[in-house]
Amino acid sequence: MLKTVAIISAIIICLFAGFSWFGGVFDRVVIQRTTIGPYHSVYRTLQGNNTGFRFLVKNVATYVRSKGVGSIYRGFAVFYDDQLNRPQDSLRFAAGVIVDSLISVEQPYRYIYFDTMEVLSGEYPIRNWFSYTNGFHKFEDALNKYLSKSPAKVARPFFEVYDMKKKKIVYVAPLGDISPVPPFDTLSLTK
Repeated sequence: MLKTVAIISAIIICLFAGFSWFGGVFDRVVIQRTTIGPYHSVYRTLQGNNTGFRFLVKNVATYVRSKGVGSIYRGFAVFYDDQLNRPQDSLRFAAGVIVDSLISVEQPYRYIYFDTMEVLSGEYPIRNWFSYTNGFHKFEDALNKYLSKSPAKVARPFFEVYDMKKKKIVYVAPLGDISPVPPFDTLSLTK
């Protein structure tokens, strides 16, 4: 009887450890000061439940491919609102892809150029759909610890870059007083 309980307990512990690893519980985000960009980006804006941002990235990627751009391996998203302080159906966000050069687009798609910028960034592996939520919380925790020891001024909104070649999310907190990401209302009007 004791042997059976030990075997079942070992199986449960192994399953728990496997699911925890798969969910990214053991992964951490290390904050580093770096320079990123420039980025040519095509995006769309939406207001509503932001859980579908990955579908928006795929929609923009499909559109960009129809314009003759072959290789797309980086997506991005900007979340303007704190999910805890705003109703789920009114969250504002923009999502799209990073391309190699300027391309012309039609509504509802838009183009924006991000110049080279100084940032605090952190990387998190993409293993599954949990990575997209776990990673941001780990990034915010690591960023807050970093800022408590090395004060720097970061500008919101932050943004995320999804590098599908390297299977990682790069979280970006721009340094300075003003984020290079325009306000949502302005971004919605940008061509």
